[in-house]
Amino acid sequence: ILGRIEGVVNEVSRNDISCLKGRNWLNHEVLNFYNILLEKRSERFRAEKGWPRCLFLNSFFYPKLMGECHARDGASKSQILQHEGYNFAQVRRWFKGEKDLFSAYDRILIPI
Repeated sequence: ILGRIEGVVNEVSRNDISCLKGRNWLNHEVLNFYNILLEKRSERFRAEKGWPRCLFLNSFFYPKLMGECHARDGASKSQILQHEGYNFAQVRRWFKGEKDLFSAYDRILIPI
């Protein structure tokens, strides 16, 4: 394990970091670990310097929202609530208690 953030489950290993060499695709662990680092920095600077309140979503959010993960999750198309091409049922639980994300956050960052 090369990186661990206090109070956070995500870890990044030497194997994960190896995707940064050459012309490789980033893996989810590296991208999500970096997002957590940005989120922690943003929270600290928001308190110290009045930075905007930011929501950093992980790399699994967009594929879930677009319904790209439903087959792998074992759900049939009839089990998934879809509206205008978005799969809200898959991401609804990510925002429990949040009624209006656009009022709660100044910036919402979604890795695609």
